[in-house]
Amino acid sequence: MPPENSTDKPGVEERLLANIELLYAAQACALLRIETDDPEGAMQAMAHDDTIITLVKNDKTMLPQFQFDAANSLVFAVVRDIFRRYIEPERHG
Repeated sequence: MPPENSTDKPGVEERLLANIELLYAAQACALLRIETDDPEGAMQAMAHDDTIITLVKNDKTMLPQFQFDAANSLVFAVVRDIFRRYIEPERHG
């Protein structure tokens, strides 16, 4: 069967994630200069506070690299702005 007719095509989520560089929680903590014995917990806490975007892949907390300002060891402020403007209003009706 030609590829364009294949039923084994990756879904939208798989195609999107294939194009995004993901960091492990420990890598993100190192980038942000966070010292912790529980990097996944630290990143999940930041996600709970709508500070960062996290994904779970193979039972591991992963973070899209595009949200980090590596030169300054920060999360770009626009990430929190997006949560405040678009995500939080939907959560609260």
